[in-house]
Amino acid sequence: MPGKKPKELIYHYSKWLARLILRVLYGCRYIGRENIPEGCPLIIASNHCSYCDPMSVGAGVPRPIHFMAKKDLFKNPFFGGFISFYHAVPIRRGGMDWRGIEVLKKILSDNGALIMFPQGTRRPDGASLGKAKFGVGMFAQETGATIVPVFMLGTG
Repeated sequence: MPGKKPKELIYHYSKWLARLILRVLYGCRYIGRENIPEGCPLIIASNHCSYCDPMSVGAGVPRPIHFMAKKDLFKNPFFGGFISFYHAVPIRRGGMDWRGIEVLKKILSDNGALIMFPQGTRRPDGASLGKAKFGVGMFAQETGATIVPVFMLGTG
């Protein structure tokens, strides 16, 4: 991949490695990856069953992707640095985090991609969908982002 910076190469190859590990160890399959658009603002809207969902979904998206993570996860400098490297955006829970919302809107306005979990939290049973929060629709409307729905099964 000529012209790529070391950080971009690490990001790209670690996503490839994550897909390989998920396939070999857990039988993970990605169906419809070819339908994910390039070069436009994109929201991947997925159900949320486990802590590994951002990685599981993100590994299957063939472009750089950002995701929201609760601000508390950044308290540990090692883990916070790790998820920041993989484009996690800290979000304060329990109210409107206007700074976090502006960061997410900026990502989309720059034709970036976000993983969003409309349920807002994990549903460990995985078989049922929780009630969706308003965020995905709001971001899509305000930024013109394309929404690609994703359903994961078995990550819980």
